Amino acid sequence: MGEQNEYKPYQKTTSLHRWLLGFEFVDTLIVLKKEKVYFVTSQKKAKLLGSLGNYSDKAAEIEIIERGKEEGANKTAFEKLEPILKGEETPRIGIIKKDEYDGKFIQEWKAFYGPFSIGKIEVDVTVGIALSWSVKDKDEQHMKKNLKTASTISSKLMNQFNDSIMKIIDKYDDDSDSKVTHEQLAMKTEDYLNEEWLKKLQLLTVDKYPIDSLEWCYTPIVQSGGNYNLKPSAESDNNPLDPGTIICSVGVRYKSFCSNVSRTYMIDPTKEQERNYGILVEIQEKLLTSVIKDGVTCSEVYNKAKQLLESKDPSLKDKFLKDCGFGLIFFAKIGIEFRESTFLLSPNCTRELKAGMVLNLVLGLQNLENPKATDQRRKKYALLVGDTIIVQKSGSGPGGILLTDVKKSQQEVCFELDIKPKAEEKKQPSKPVQKKTAVLTSKLRGEENNEMSAEQKRKLHQRELLAQKNREGLARFENGNDKGQAKVAASFKRFESYRKESELPPTVRDLKIHIDKRSESVILPIFGQAVPFHISTIKNVVKSDDQDHMDLRFNFVTPGQIGKKESGMVFENPNSKFIKMLMFRSVDKETYTHLHDEIKQLQTMIKKRENERQELADIVEQARLIESRKPVVLPYVMARPQDSKKGTGELEIHQNGLRYHPNGRKVIDVLFTNIQHLIFQPCDQEMIVLIHLHLRNPIMISNKKIRDLQFYREVGDVSDETGNRKRRFYGDEDELAAEEEERKRKIALNHEFKNFAKKIELESRGVVSLDEPIPDLGFDGVPFKTQVFLQPTRRDCLVHLSEPPFLCIPMSDVELVHLERVQFGLKNFDMVLIFKDFKKTPAHINIIPTEKLEIVKDWLDQIDIAVTEGPHSLVWNSIMKTINDDPLGFFQTDAWNFLMLESDVDDEMESSASEYQDSDDGGSYGSDDSDSDVGSNDSAFSGSSGSSDGSDDGDDASGSSGSGSDDDSNNKRKIEAPSNGMKKKQKK
Repeated sequence: MGEQNEYKPYQKTTSLHRWLLGFEFVDTLIVLKKEKVYFVTSQKKAKLLGSLGNYSDKAAEIEIIERGKEEGANKTAFEKLEPILKGEETPRIGIIKKDEYDGKFIQEWKAFYGPFSIGKIEVDVTVGIALSWSVKDKDEQHMKKNLKTASTISSKLMNQFNDSIMKIIDKYDDDSDSKVTHEQLAMKTEDYLNEEWLKKLQLLTVDKYPIDSLEWCYTPIVQSGGNYNLKPSAESDNNPLDPGTIICSVGVRYKSFCSNVSRTYMIDPTKEQERNYGILVEIQEKLLTSVIKDGVTCSEVYNKAKQLLESKDPSLKDKFLKDCGFGLIFFAKIGIEFRESTFLLSPNCTRELKAGMVLNLVLGLQNLENPKATDQRRKKYALLVGDTIIVQKSGSGPGGILLTDVKKSQQEVCFELDIKPKAEEKKQPSKPVQKKTAVLTSKLRGEENNEMSAEQKRKLHQRELLAQKNREGLARFENGNDKGQAKVAASFKRFESYRKESELPPTVRDLKIHIDKRSESVILPIFGQAVPFHISTIKNVVKSDDQDHMDLRFNFVTPGQIGKKESGMVFENPNSKFIKMLMFRSVDKETYTHLHDEIKQLQTMIKKRENERQELADIVEQARLIESRKPVVLPYVMARPQDSKKGTGELEIHQNGLRYHPNGRKVIDVLFTNIQHLIFQPCDQEMIVLIHLHLRNPIMISNKKIRDLQFYREVGDVSDETGNRKRRFYGDEDELAAEEEERKRKIALNHEFKNFAKKIELESRGVVSLDEPIPDLGFDGVPFKTQVFLQPTRRDCLVHLSEPPFLCIPMSDVELVHLERVQFGLKNFDMVLIFKDFKKTPAHINIIPTEKLEIVKDWLDQIDIAVTEGPHSLVWNSIMKTINDDPLGFFQTDAWNFLMLESDVDDEMESSASEYQDSDDGGSYGSDDSDSDVGSNDSAFSGSSGSSDGSDDGDDASGSSGSGSDDDSNNKRKIEAPSNGMKKKQKK
């Protein structure tokens, strides 16, 4: 690759650099062999590429050849590749023929490579590379999210584009000299892609992504007035915008992933124009629902589209886009490249579409005539409809799913221009008249809008997400594919007290009970022999005090015991003979009491040690921190959690991680690879500004396992905010000055910490991405014991960082969210987050205000999290136990649909209510009658509904913490999982 060519940004070599390395390495040569990859590049780029050799799981060896800046340095570097290119083992060389680059580096390489190409077979690998990119592999799952972001922003820009056109048409005047041209409108639209415009949208899907990751695929295209070019390479001309047929195209690239959307807007259209446009929309819908699918060839889709068009109107056959190279439908892979010619929908393309391909579907007709037009510019027109889609698996609903969401019904794209003749305007009285718009949204003022409401769209989307979760669950657990969820078989553990008899303590000869703490054993006399028992084999010891003696009973762990199963105790042969109990009697009560206490202490010590071992099982030892000579430093920061010695320190950025230097205490090192989420929280609404690290693997700090680490600085004296000022009276000027000083101090702190966080992101070279909470989407809740303010972040986390205990839940780890106690009359509801790892206990967030319900549901729907709701509180420990016992059977029997049944029951109750009920009544679920007839409410799980058993409360304590203070707690209902199946129970 030579110098960048801004006129050809989508060359295959450029895309290959982005796909392999994430960046475009200009003036760089890459030679790919099966066992080794060679890079010829500058010293600075070589330093960046050097980190590729540090990965232990790399598929091929890496060799970097540095080239200097002196004359002839390129040729010297090329000569090191001479044995590789000249050897007999490389008779065939793959090249990308169509790519063209300029620059000194390319010219010298061509001069060097020329003699070696003689006798070699050159193969164009363009098609092979395109095929490898057509379906995304498992390492590119983030692709869908990035494409959805690009598609969402393209859709919003198209809507903005539409508004701009309508405002111009609204003020249109044939006699005006100051008309807006196509190029001016395109440039104005191009300026919309800035941070200010994104913030004005106030949408989660837009506002949470950085502006520096967004760019245009091409300058927006505007065409009208009879001159139409429907090729992707078309440009806006300098002709004025004409209020006839207007074609607009917008394409946005987010993190190198592209999207495209095209629409046609018609002013005062004729019936024929409306009919032709309706044909295009209808064909697109039929292609998406019944034609496009996994395994269909491009030519089959083209022929079917042509057949549909001819069946509607044979006269339109000659209006296809024959000279564009892709016929009626332009079908290209969207993603790393904007247009991939390998997958054109044309009669000659026989390549098959695969599930996971992301495509741009564009239907167009050109050179159409409108004989009824009085203006010469409107006698010819064209129609174009385009969207970004993704190909689905066969049997999973529609074969193609739209990623762009811009309305295209006739009611939304057809307008009437209400312009009165100037003669009539002069006759009108000069009294002030209310201003009316010239653009009408429909041809009939009272016409009903047939578009789905936002609530209907959300419900439809949620049903699709739930069906997708069920399909993914089946694929995950069938044939035992899910390794992370597989049950870990308990292994037999052999306890050894002594290897030989001589190791027994000499005191055992008195044939008394002895406790050997060193070997963690109890030695009991049995038939004149000292028999040792490891403390782990003893279930418990019970002492019984009588008048003249004391009994000491030893109960041992045996197979088939009734009661709590001892975890980790596996028997080598359960069919062997076991000692279940031994009893000893003595008149020496004091000695037996002492023995009983010592055994209890030894058991407690062993249990504590085992718990500590399990607690530290997920601790992963970090690699060594590579220090920088001059690290970037953030001074005067405090860390949380911290030991008893409170003080400040310095946070430093090194080559592969962070180091915190507390004054007089042990340093804390965190590597970039161990940071899962880097979150910056400003001090706009708080008295501290902080940088929070949510780690992939916990680390040890002061003998405590830490998963969330925070570095912060206080804004100032908190007491000043409560009114405890030094002076008793303040004038208005003093108060304003103090507020202004505090505001400036907060701005300076936010700027300092955010810049430092950005430097962490930069130095990590893509390993860590900066995140930030969105206060506008925040809500109050009780995740632990007290009510706190929870905030979603821009990169899909739910956090509370202001004070410990911290909460940071990556929503990518969440399988489903269920909202409990959602019913009319309640002031609060609860949220349960079920993780993809079903072994983890679901997270509960209680007492969320009901007025935040729509905000929470909208946020979860925006980030593609399946959401269900119901009027009851479920016993999730029982539910998760049922799922973990047979996960495949769970997904084969309706899976998460039982939660949708709860939602449907709640909806039916609300819709059937004939009159308003006061919240004091607690709704129909708060009465005693409803408690005695739980089964009639169609609960998702049968069992001990409304049970007051204390064991149930204890099992679900984590989910009901803090809810005791809620005035709606009387309406809570617990529903347990059945022993088999997910069926409803009708209680008599």
